Amino acid sequence: MSKALNAHAAARSFVSYAAASAFFIIILAASFPQCVQAKTLYRYVDKDGTVILTDQEPPQGTSAQRRESIPEPTEDQKSDAPDDTAATIQKEGTEQKEKADAKNAEKQEKIKTLINEIEAAKSDIKRYEVQRNIAVSNVRKNYVKSQIEQKLKEIAEKEEELQVLQEEP
Repeated sequence: MSKALNAHAAARSFVSYAAASAFFIIILAASFPQCVQAKTLYRYVDKDGTVILTDQEPPQGTSAQRRESIPEPTEDQKSDAPDDTAATIQKEGTEQKEKADAKNAEKQEKIKTLINEIEAAKSDIKRYEVQRNIAVSNVRKNYVKSQIEQKLKEIAEKEEELQVLQEEP
């Protein structure tokens, strides 16, 4: 008898779980169209260099980036949004400057690394030249000579890469 009661209780529990799940899905489906409203936004730079974000098509002659399917802000987001776009424009400018600064720092670090690698290779060449001068066998002399040639090639490649980096704006 207790097995039958347990089975009956399990069935009732499942039915109530299924009903709650169905109710949740219906609520979710009913609110879905409100979440999916979207606009097309345009971003362009005007003749004065000001970045403009708008849902209106930009004037003729500007190269605009079109962004589609940007969700409509909710009422909470609208109330939290600032009234003017000056802060947004300033934030974008600051972000661009930070990206440029980070890129420049990365470039300077790469230059510093290349200079250190070139100096290390030159030091290796000096060490190999000493080994070549004291080498007794021709086999050892040829091996050291090949090592020197390899280091010279490595230095040339790194100096070329360094020159390219230093010429970049």
